[in-house]
Amino acid sequence: MKRSLKAGVALSVMAAVYGAQQGRAEAAGFALKEQSGSSLGQAFSNASTGTDDISHMFFNPAILAQQTKTQFVVVGSYVAPVAELSNASGDLSFLNPPGGPTSQDDISEDAVIPAFYAATPIMDGLVVGIGVNVPFGLVTEYDSNWVGNFHAITSDLSTLNINPAVAWEIHPGISIGAGLQIQYIEAELSNQQAVPTGENGLVGTFARVDGDDWGVGFNVGALFEPTDDLTLGFGYRSEIDHTLSGTTTVAGIGVFGASADTTTPDMISGGFTYDIDDQWSVSGEVQYTLWSDFDELVVVTPALGTNTTDEKWNDQFFVAIGGAYKLNDSWTFRAGVAFDESPIPDATRTPRVPGADRYWLAVGASYNVNEWFGIDAGYSHIFVDDSKVRLDGTGNDATRGGVSGDYENSIDLFALQARFSF
Repeated sequence: MKRSLKAGVALSVMAAVYGAQQGRAEAAGFALKEQSGSSLGQAFSNASTGTDDISHMFFNPAILAQQTKTQFVVVGSYVAPVAELSNASGDLSFLNPPGGPTSQDDISEDAVIPAFYAATPIMDGLVVGIGVNVPFGLVTEYDSNWVGNFHAITSDLSTLNINPAVAWEIHPGISIGAGLQIQYIEAELSNQQAVPTGENGLVGTFARVDGDDWGVGFNVGALFEPTDDLTLGFGYRSEIDHTLSGTTTVAGIGVFGASADTTTPDMISGGFTYDIDDQWSVSGEVQYTLWSDFDELVVVTPALGTNTTDEKWNDQFFVAIGGAYKLNDSWTFRAGVAFDESPIPDATRTPRVPGADRYWLAVGASYNVNEWFGIDAGYSHIFVDDSKVRLDGTGNDATRGGVSGDYENSIDLFALQARFSF
């Protein structure tokens, strides 16, 4: 069994690395909640309190203490965002070839988000586990000659987070957990750049920044069962500081060393699950993500200078409520709704991440094929408010000029999860 556990973990890590490189997608800010196929069906209303499977360890590592068997969970989430651009204009569009696009059917890309988990008890009440996730991601891409290309063409950020954890039931009904986050991040940002000419004029040229980094953080959690019917859960995932090192490539000029500091935010979560009877349960969840550290995006290229984009993001709430109905030992059905607040202020919304408030509507089901294998599926449609970009080309945007555009947004999420217990 130990050999099988090690092989499964190694396979999960390799597959997650591959998946993280192949597909990324935008979520609230650029965080990805798609870490549990079973919890998606309840709009993540039981993220901190779900004890049916170990995928909830992403939000609360203490849930591992409820496991009495070795378990593997494999999750694949298909994310289909839509962000349609219209009515775009840009102050520096005169530097583009005439007739640059002012609209685009979709600036986002569909993606598959993988997640993998393994856990095994090592003694009564003490369980060790590991999660491999893609907790942050972003892909937006515009036509290379659109009228706002001095602000953005490609924005591509991906992460890989390896999270070993341990949980202990310190007293009947009281469990605690903790883990280490080992996180890899890589990013590519491109846009047109205004370059002075010898005639005191300007010419536009393509510029791209690439960089990556490893960082370390932690997560902790607690699970309380004050009665047989009520479960309370709390979790915390720490921020992780990164200094991305890489290059700035400017077409026709050269390739130069570059760096950028960024911090992925910490998240505090808490929730409850109440079993109304043997078949019905209701859950609620509140998550608070501290995006306010993302004040500006600064790329330092010593040979060329510093490029700064104002962000000034706000801390953000996610609130969800949902329920589950256990038809029999084989079938369980779920549903939930949620509100996902955008951290992006109207005044500093950029074409790279034109996000807005989100409203979730989710359904899901679980089927236990036998005592060692089960399948979970979930679907959510996310209604996203229309958003506007209105940057006036002053301050740090002086070299990029003003840009404006209107966006119509929506997201569909599909998740399929396989559970193996031995």
